[in-house]
Amino acid sequence: MSDQINLKDKIIDAALKNINFDGWSKDSILTGFKAHSIDEKTYDDLFPRGIIDAVLHFGDFTDRQMINLYEKNDNKDLRMPEKIKSLLLVRFEILKPYKEAVRRSIGILALPNNSKLALKAMYNSTDEISKVAGDRSTDFSFYTKRATLAGIYSSSLMYWLGLSDPDLKNVEQFIDRRLDNVNMIGKFTKPIKDTIKFSFDPLNKFSFFNFNK
Repeated sequence: MSDQINLKDKIIDAALKNINFDGWSKDSILTGFKAHSIDEKTYDDLFPRGIIDAVLHFGDFTDRQMINLYEKNDNKDLRMPEKIKSLLLVRFEILKPYKEAVRRSIGILALPNNSKLALKAMYNSTDEISKVAGDRSTDFSFYTKRATLAGIYSSSLMYWLGLSDPDLKNVEQFIDRRLDNVNMIGKFTKPIKDTIKFSFDPLNKFSFFNFNK
């Protein structure tokens, strides 16, 4: 990991408490600089596009935390769908204290001028999850699997954000239902091209893929 990435990790991690209450703003992010006595003049060097770069780094930071925590557990005997579920639950556990920061980051990613960056961030997360879960495909199914996973992740994320109960049991059951809906349990490799529809409406801002019910 580069020194710059490590520095940004520290900044975002320290700033999240303020972001939770005050939203994603330069002032909120600068609290992370102050917490580690980092020169605030380096803000533009570390986050050249401003807030959106900070939001994207938050996602990348979460991806790496998720993988690190997941790999500390013995998951080698799990089937791929179970590994995916475990990874998602680890992710939501990490994000639990920062639910409002997550919600506000979605609002920023949902802005039309950020749509390409949002899709890239979604792809990066689903690609990391797929690889850690054991996917080694190189044919067309490489894309259908990640599209499928993007739908499961985005719908589970929106469901989690809507819950007040910190217990993840309901989220786990929701993920199980989504896996069932797309015939993934026991046969994750089956293409489901006709069940995915691109969606980005203002009432469900981060649901890039909606699954037929």
